[in-house]
Amino acid sequence: AFAREVKLNFPVWLDPTMSMAFTRFARAHGIKAALPTTAVIDPNGVVRFFMPHGGFRDTARELRWAVDAVLAEQKG
Repeated sequence: AFAREVKLNFPVWLDPTMSMAFTRFARAHGIKAALPTTAVIDPNGVVRFFMPHGGFRDTARELRWAVDAVLAEQKG
C-alpha cells in the first residue's frame, strides 16, 4: 500500500521467509537476520538505512523519512 501511495519508481523486494539471500544480506551488513527488517537502498545499490525489528512507534513515518531522504539526495 505504501509503494502505491507514494508511486515509487524503484522495486520493493520482500523476503517474509528469511531465505538464504536475506541471511547473507544481513550478515554482509552486520545486522541480525530478524523479521521485520527494512532496508532502504539507493538507485546505486547502496544500503542507506536499516529499520531493524523492534519498537518503532511509527514505522510508516520512519520509512517515509528514509525514502524521502534518498529521493531528495538524488534530485541534488
